Amino acid sequence: MDEPGYSEGEELFSIEHPKKQKIPASQFGLWESLGLTKGDTGYPRANIHNVMLVLENHPDLQNIIWYDVFHDKCFTRWQSDRTEEWSDDYDVKLTRYIQDTIGIHNINDRVVTKACKAHAKNQKRNEPRQWMDQLQWDGIERIHDFMSDCMGASENNYVRAVSGNFWIAMVARIFRPGCKFDNMIVLEGSQGVFKSSALNLIGGNWFAEIHESVQHKDFYLTIQGKLLLEISELGAFNRAEIERIKHVISCPDDRFRTPYESSAQDHPRSCVFVGTTNEDEYLRDTSGGRRFWPIKVGCIQLDIIKENRNQYFAEAVAKFKAGASWWEVPEDAAKEEQESRRQSDVWESVIDRYIDRNGLDEVDIADILVDVLKVDVGKQSKLDQLRVCSAMRALKWKRIQKRIRDKRVYVWVREES
Repeated sequence: MDEPGYSEGEELFSIEHPKKQKIPASQFGLWESLGLTKGDTGYPRANIHNVMLVLENHPDLQNIIWYDVFHDKCFTRWQSDRTEEWSDDYDVKLTRYIQDTIGIHNINDRVVTKACKAHAKNQKRNEPRQWMDQLQWDGIERIHDFMSDCMGASENNYVRAVSGNFWIAMVARIFRPGCKFDNMIVLEGSQGVFKSSALNLIGGNWFAEIHESVQHKDFYLTIQGKLLLEISELGAFNRAEIERIKHVISCPDDRFRTPYESSAQDHPRSCVFVGTTNEDEYLRDTSGGRRFWPIKVGCIQLDIIKENRNQYFAEAVAKFKAGASWWEVPEDAAKEEQESRRQSDVWESVIDRYIDRNGLDEVDIADILVDVLKVDVGKQSKLDQLRVCSAMRALKWKRIQKRIRDKRVYVWVREES
């Protein structure tokens, strides 16, 4: 009868135990020291439990594989001088080792693969968190001046707040994956000023420029194992794409199925998004721009970023552990910055002049379409109505319901100051 976990002919890397052969004392002693369970033949059972015992107790195999929660992958330094991702080749190599050295001759690579995955999940690590934990801050405050010192941005309270939030948010997403951070800094500057190079220096191996559409099936796989992600050419996106980006950055976790899992799992966010653009006007929504924090950059100092990168992170770690926030900005200043990046509609100025010229305090969408924009009633579309509503909101008007001749109707009035 086959040992548990093995079916004859199912795997290439499995052989039968020698039958009715005396077990060497040294071999038996090794099995005893590892605590392996044995079958009727006296040989260890070829099952997941025994492979995990080998990985846990054999001095040459302890800590050879671990699971990194940040990368969502298994890694090893077994028989190598550098860290590598655990692959099928390692499954085969370990199977041969267990067969030849441990003496579980009929073990197969399918069992070893499952055991390695289970064992690795008990040996969890987090590469960026371990790195951040060992940083020592020198006590000099830098992060709130980063945008002005290194990115050529203006010096004001809004820029200082965004600058500090940028660094602390990255740390927060590592120490508390999935924590709320539904904003995205947008770096504005002409092509060739090294916006991407600066982000690359900051993120290092944990940086990536996103080339996949947020709708692409591989988008969520792309952002795993990355701390800092650049969404470039933000000004080239249309309204629908901007809406999808807003939805993406506001999600605290992502649910998808990785290639090696049988079902979809929740993956808490461990990354921060940064947009880059050469445009001055790229926000197309009168209400949703609050998720974007625009920063106009100038002369970017790559040498200063490179020299002080560790201290920026060290300070951010210290501030995070001390309870600092990573979401607060001066509200009025942020609204002003966002509004100045909004793409205005030509209808706004036409409607605004009409209202001022007639001294109106209350208007109706239908009247504006006919009297101001000269759109015949029979040719008015839902899109026209929505466009007028958007223009009215941009002009700081709001829609209210009131009763006229015993009928409830909607009209627009000025927002209260």
